Amino acid sequence: MISLMWLLIIASWVIAFIGAVLPIIPGVLFMILGYFIYGWFQGFEALGTVFWLIQGFCAVTLIGLDYWLSAVMIKRFGGSKASMIGGTIGLLLGPWLQIGMIIGTFIGTFVSEYGVKKDWRQALRVGWGAVLSFLIGAVLKVLIQIVMIIQFMWTIN
Repeated sequence: MISLMWLLIIASWVIAFIGAVLPIIPGVLFMILGYFIYGWFQGFEALGTVFWLIQGFCAVTLIGLDYWLSAVMIKRFGGSKASMIGGTIGLLLGPWLQIGMIIGTFIGTFVSEYGVKKDWRQALRVGWGAVLSFLIGAVLKVLIQIVMIIQFMWTIN
C-alpha cells in the first residue's frame, strides 16, 4: 500500500510540474492532492496547522504569480491591458493552433498591442515582455513547487 501511495503522490506532483508550464492544468491543485493522498493513506496527524498554513501561502502565491507577473512585465515593457488579454488568449490557443504557448503568447500580445497603438516596434517590445513573463513565471512556479515538496518531506520525517 505504501508503494501505491507514493506512486499516486509522485504522479500528482508530476502533473503539478507540468501545470507550471501548461496553464490549462491547475498545478497547485495537484500539489495539494499529493498531500491529501498522503493523509488518506497515513493519516493527517503529521500534517499540522503550520504545514497547511505554509502550503496555503505557497498555493496562493502560485495562483497569483501569473497574473501579477504578467501585469508587471507587460506594463514594464509599455503594454496596454489589451496586450495582457491578447497574450493570455495566445497562450491558451497556441497549443491548439500548433504554434506553441510561447509563440502564441508572443503573437497574441503583439497583435493586441499593435491593434491599440499601431506601432510595430512597441508591439514587438511588449510581445517580448509577455514571453519573458511566461518563462520567468514557469521557473518561479517550479521553484515554489520544489519548496512545497521539501516542506512536505521535512514535515513527515
